[in-house]
Amino acid sequence: MTIQEFFRINGGSTQLKGVTPDIAFPKNGDDKDFGESTYDNALKWTQIPPADYQVVANLNAYLPQLLQLHADRVATSPAWKLMLDELAQYKTMRAKTAISLNFATREIERKQQDAIQSDFRTRHKAIDGSDALLADDASRLDDGLNANERSLTSELKQEKEAKKAKDVQLNETAHILFDAIGMIKSDPKLASEVLPYGGKYASTAAVTAKAEHAAVPTSQP
Repeated sequence: MTIQEFFRINGGSTQLKGVTPDIAFPKNGDDKDFGESTYDNALKWTQIPPADYQVVANLNAYLPQLLQLHADRVATSPAWKLMLDELAQYKTMRAKTAISLNFATREIERKQQDAIQSDFRTRHKAIDGSDALLADDASRLDDGLNANERSLTSELKQEKEAKKAKDVQLNETAHILFDAIGMIKSDPKLASEVLPYGGKYASTAAVTAKAEHAAVPTSQP
């Protein structure tokens, strides 16, 4: 039960809608299945008058460039394409509400699923050398067994392979951050728009950070 509401400085509630990202990544689940919005008694999103505050930075100045660089990069990324294909297959399997009891039909479906998963494995190996699939990949196992009835050795091997796989979205996030830092460093005018207080304290913060880093004691092996 929700017993309190919280609001941001601009008057909008922090609840129900969550945070709207500037650059959205594909979702690996359904909004209707997770979060406060799924509660039967969830309160409606509300807004109150904003506080008296001054905006000290505006990221909109470099968002179009970052979005374009992101779009160009993922358009040619085999790893990103594989992620999208896996998510599409996952959603297709989740959307199924019936299973045929006809043996011949079920056998055809099983072979189709095996072929799809085999293709995913081949592509994973080509990209990062792993044999990983989606973390929630029970849909590929049409063996009639419960999770605790399958081979523990096989399950542990899958987990190990999954850890080897690259985190595609995390890597792309790092690329976007790298793009942003590069723009700020190369364009003083842009830096004055997107950095807090026009970048007035950026150099001071950098010097302080370096000094603090230098003062941290390190242990020798």
